[in-house]
Amino acid sequence: MDLAAGEKAAKLVDLACVLWAAPAGGRFKEAYLERVAELIPARAYGFYLFRHGRLEPYDWAVVGVPGSFVRKYERLRSRDPVFLSAVSNLRPFHSDLVPVKDWVGGPAYELLAEYGIPRCMDCPLASPVTGRSLGVLNIARGQDEPRFGADELTLAALIARLTGAALEHYARLGQPDILARLLEAFRDAAPAPLVLSRRELQVAGCVCRGLSTREISEVLHVSPNTVKMHLRRIFEKLGVRNRAELTARLLLAPPAVCSAPGVAPAGREPFAEPSGGPRNPGPPAPSH
Repeated sequence: MDLAAGEKAAKLVDLACVLWAAPAGGRFKEAYLERVAELIPARAYGFYLFRHGRLEPYDWAVVGVPGSFVRKYERLRSRDPVFLSAVSNLRPFHSDLVPVKDWVGGPAYELLAEYGIPRCMDCPLASPVTGRSLGVLNIARGQDEPRFGADELTLAALIARLTGAALEHYARLGQPDILARLLEAFRDAAPAPLVLSRRELQVAGCVCRGLSTREISEVLHVSPNTVKMHLRRIFEKLGVRNRAELTARLLLAPPAVCSAPGVAPAGREPFAEPSGGPRNPGPPAPSH
């Protein structure tokens, strides 16, 4: 059963807040996989992170299929029309959009059908700052389950944008000015009635970092009452009710909002690969 709009929005806010905080605890993929089913029901889910400049995963997690599926799939990823369409256009794409003659009977379809999930959707993850590919989210259903609808494509795009922004945040933890520059871009791109003042942007940035009212007052050298006044104005301008919704509102801003010019490329992968190899046993390199 589809979630009501209000409930779906609340779950998106929850996902945004959890992803924003999860990297510090090292459970980013798990946090996503634990919540995505509440937004887009399916039989199987996958989360893949790519090596810099290559569409080759170095870290992954799946639910609903065994590791053997991943190893088999990596041998044919480069021939999967759903994956290729998604990453080339940087937007979610599902198997029902592929012409039947190009999908049914093809290697990706045959493997998915073997595991009972012939309907799939790929959602590319991209840096909101540099635009480079970070990875892909996979959602798969059985033949007896509903087709993916247009509303689910829209929802998947929001989920992918949230996840990409949170990955970018994690990758840039050592660059304290990145959030301020993204917020400045938000002000430049927002409609006039929603524009935040420079001080309001500073307060919003502190909220996104998880600071309390007293901590914000100490950082900005203003009274707690002044911070509360700024928060009331920010909430009113952005149409949010609390700090969690404020964080989600900024993360869900249109792509142009997160395209601050002059922002330096990230200094590391979203999850640095350990010296001993990938976090998972990892799929083998595609065979030629």
